[in-house]
Amino acid sequence: MKLKIVSAAAALVFAATGAQAAVYDLGVHDLLEASFALAGAPSAGTVAPGSFVDLYVFGLLETLKVTSTVASINQAPFVGIVDGSYYILSAGVDNDLGTDADNFIVANSLHSFDGTTGSTPHSVNLGAGVYVYAVTGTATGAFGRYQMLSSVSAVPEPETWGLMLAGIGLLGFLAKRRQV
Repeated sequence: MKLKIVSAAAALVFAATGAQAAVYDLGVHDLLEASFALAGAPSAGTVAPGSFVDLYVFGLLETLKVTSTVASINQAPFVGIVDGSYYILSAGVDNDLGTDADNFIVANSLHSFDGTTGSTPHSVNLGAGVYVYAVTGTATGAFGRYQMLSSVSAVPEPETWGLMLAGIGLLGFLAKRRQV
């Protein structure tokens, strides 16, 4: 099943970009492992000159807040990445990354990066399912290098927010009462 998903993801991106793609299966991204760091072409930490697409397939077993950032090291003319971007692709309701009509880029997950953008974190809430981080760009000079960090945290339930607001209200009431 996973091989089918990974193969379909690679085919989808090949068709969309025409670039060389590398696919990595990260398995389940959950609260037990909370975060992982990914380097371009994980075995070497670099990508070859020219256009590249790296795909990181991961699954979620529950609704979680996923926070990620990508930063590159640019030292022109020797090392660099231009037109870098990354986004999260959802496999949709059927958890199949083939050419289904229900696959989509997750809203607010498309971000640019280069040697000047630093490592600004971006967060989205994702439900249980199969997803792909797609990291794209053009490596310049001898090679390109980027670092991606991804972490997950629990999404507070509405009841949690209600209890927190009730507690803050009670503290405010008690503080006002003591002033009198």
